[in-house]
Amino acid sequence: MTTGWVAVLAPLLGVVLGVVITALFTSRREDKRWHRELDARRREELKSAVFEYVLSVTTLRFAEFDRAARRLSGKETSEERDDVRQNTYRLRAQSISRAHLLALLADHKDDELLTSRPPAVIELCRLISAGTNSPGAVEARDEDVQAALQLLIDDARERFVRR
Repeated sequence: MTTGWVAVLAPLLGVVLGVVITALFTSRREDKRWHRELDARRREELKSAVFEYVLSVTTLRFAEFDRAARRLSGKETSEERDDVRQNTYRLRAQSISRAHLLALLADHKDDELLTSRPPAVIELCRLISAGTNSPGAVEARDEDVQAALQLLIDDARERFVRR
């Protein structure tokens, strides 16, 4: 009689063990797929954040350059100066916000340059119109911003190529 039970239980245990092993492998495969999809989604979010930041800072750079050029020309009224200043402040706040988003999405271990450079680039933009007293100084500071922004873009490109 025991051989009858063994003959029935052995295949049944084999089937149960096969189902459990299949379920474990399927679960692990699904977890890996989910993590790959999550990584891809986060990568796209970071790319988008880098793009938005660069666009925002480029707009800020133009506004700071225009503000400095207007100041140096001496032909603007007090009201025009206030409007230009308020626009520049708004653009700077927008750039800072984009930099914060970039910092939130970046991996602080692997993307140190993507988190440390954005505030410095924004400060360089501010320096375009702060205390410059000649068109040459404005252009030199503008070139500094362009170079710093290009470094950030190169860092982002390298980060996306390496992964």
